[in-house]
Amino acid sequence: MKERALCRLGVMVLCWSLVPVVSGQVQRMSLREFLKRVERGSAEVELARLEAERAWQRVELGRDPFVPKAFAGSGLAYTSGFPMSIEGAAPSVIEARVVGALIDLPRSRELEAARVLASAQQLAVEDQRSAVLLHALELVLDWELARRRQQWLEQQIDSVERTLSVTEARVSEGLELPLAARRVAWELLQLRQQLEESRGLQSLLEARMSVTAGLGPNQRVQLELSDLPRTVVPSDVGEAIQHAWLRNGRLQRLERELRAARLRESGARAERWPRIALVAQYGLFSRFNNYEEFFRKFQRNNAQLGMAFEIPLWLGPASKARVEEAVLEQRRLKIEIEQERARIALAVGQAFQSMHAAERRVELAEAGLQLAEEEWQVMEARFQEGKATLTELEAKRRLWLERAAALEEARLERERARWRLAYATGELLERLEPWLQ
Repeated sequence: MKERALCRLGVMVLCWSLVPVVSGQVQRMSLREFLKRVERGSAEVELARLEAERAWQRVELGRDPFVPKAFAGSGLAYTSGFPMSIEGAAPSVIEARVVGALIDLPRSRELEAARVLASAQQLAVEDQRSAVLLHALELVLDWELARRRQQWLEQQIDSVERTLSVTEARVSEGLELPLAARRVAWELLQLRQQLEESRGLQSLLEARMSVTAGLGPNQRVQLELSDLPRTVVPSDVGEAIQHAWLRNGRLQRLERELRAARLRESGARAERWPRIALVAQYGLFSRFNNYEEFFRKFQRNNAQLGMAFEIPLWLGPASKARVEEAVLEQRRLKIEIEQERARIALAVGQAFQSMHAAERRVELAEAGLQLAEEEWQVMEARFQEGKATLTELEAKRRLWLERAAALEEARLERERARWRLAYATGELLERLEPWLQ
């Protein structure tokens, strides 16, 4: 008990040492505004978006060979003797070329794989948004719990102060032993210490919310939770697991990576197939290149349009290695998918169990509060009849306050369990996004 008291005292000192740092301008906002600011200012979400943009740029790189390209220039040169080629083209005043792949199965498969991976990276953005919003919601629930606990402690202190006043009066009249007053004074001291800890914790949580919302270090956030959205709880754990398998971002990413690996395997096997490219060329020739001396007819404007065929005859070991690499990648991804399914099922089962346990705690707290309220009413009637003392009445009132606090705390913990279940099933962002619009 002594070590526990010293630990609590240390936490109190730490919290109060941070109060001058975190105290400052108070900014009030709704929960909706707070979550929007958190999402906009999240570095993790922004980094995930940058990775998604990079993935789509890789798609554009994969499209490049299939987009026709035009080049213009000159092969101008003086010819003495036979007009030889300059970099594969006849000497010309002006030349232009258009090239582009028409059929190239390996590159087509790589392009499809890049598109699949880019869509998978977009799912990573959604996953990061869900994680950030869950962290913000849990931070808000912690802050609300600290704020309410402070109110409950203030009411209990008020009750104990009245009890102490009555007890001291009875001690002075010789109706009570001094030990009774010291016992009540010790209880009052404990409550005041808890109140100081609660205030320090609330200030610290407000500072954390300020940093999370992207505000200045000398600002504090206070929220209005009247618009807290409600969650939809699945009725069965099997249904919840099925929803999680369909919506879980990491599982979907692994499945898309598996599809991309299959496309890469198909592309590696397609390296044995012919490739066809578009070829178009124009050249403006001049007489000083001796065309009339070595060719039967001179024509100034010349053009050609056609297709270039490339048929692989012998492929090195790289093609087979790429196929084997893609096959091994598929085997690895299949193992990871099965592991991820098992992990999701376990996480959803635990979250479902935690939610039901939280609901049972709420029911127990409601029954306890009702019992305490009835006992308080009975004691109040006895006090009005002169059959009970003020000390006994205040004790019943403090018991009612404790049970009311326990009920509110259980309800907040139930809300936390519901949001964690929504996160585990992949539905958190789906529930919050329309509400955030």
